[in-house]
Amino acid sequence: MKRVTIEGKGLYLKNISSASTLSKLDIEESNEFFFSPELTIKKRGLKYKDIATRFAICAANKALLEAGIISEFNEKIETSDIAVIVCSSLGNIDTVSKVIDIIKNKSVDDISPLDLPNLSSNNIAASIAIWFGLTGINLTVCNGSTSSIDSIQIGYNLLQQEKTKKVLIIGVEVLNEYTNKIISIDGKHIQIGAVGLLLGYDCDINMSTSIDICNSLNSVLYDSEDIFDFIKNNKLDTFLVPHNIVAKCNKDSKIISLDEYYGYLDGIYGILCCIYVASLHKNIKSYIVAGNDNEKYKCIIVKKNWN
Repeated sequence: MKRVTIEGKGLYLKNISSASTLSKLDIEESNEFFFSPELTIKKRGLKYKDIATRFAICAANKALLEAGIISEFNEKIETSDIAVIVCSSLGNIDTVSKVIDIIKNKSVDDISPLDLPNLSSNNIAASIAIWFGLTGINLTVCNGSTSSIDSIQIGYNLLQQEKTKKVLIIGVEVLNEYTNKIISIDGKHIQIGAVGLLLGYDCDINMSTSIDICNSLNSVLYDSEDIFDFIKNNKLDTFLVPHNIVAKCNKDSKIISLDEYYGYLDGIYGILCCIYVASLHKNIKSYIVAGNDNEKYKCIIVKKNWN
């Protein structure tokens, strides 16, 4: 089996601007221009894109730039060798809800034709592909709290089966007047924005920060008791788990919950955990868990090699 590694990382989050901030589990003040990602992207064509798509394009630019695939923001790649996977629970729900409100309160005739392309459930992934000229595999994963782990597994399998040479995975979540009606959020911080990973085969470039993604645990749904048993019986360096798992575990510095620091993550969660492991300046093997008691849990093991 090929070793799958992280070649590029992209962060466009409200309170985390860099991997260095994430590695320290710090919180930053939100950039005043955060909700205007077009000022970062600096290219025409975003005016009628929903905010989730604009966040995602920012994160994709950063991941591709770090990997050396592009030399400047928005550069057209024009290749079928990079697959695009987007994971999100909320995605473009603001656009969908806005259109529903217009139909309910006015009429179908009042819907802007510029909103219609943004109603597709695959809108974000398609927009990223068109933006960079990526004509390969393109899909969206929106199956709840395990979506980020599932998207990593799909990317891993695509590479192992040589269906593509690289996979760009983007997790994105938004909060607004519509999404707040359908989700309940607790926690001091509410984290919104997008994160990105570019996965590829093992290579000589940047080997000092390579990560192995092992998906042997990932094809099964686990109960919380299974997770507790694994944590108890395995001597890994860290366990990155949801806050409800931490609450039931004995206090241990190896058990970390990113959502206790950053709040609501969902589609961002598993990808942010991978970036966290990648940002640490040491050899580390980490067990990453996503999910909840209702939907159960999925897991991957991520290994960082620091030379």
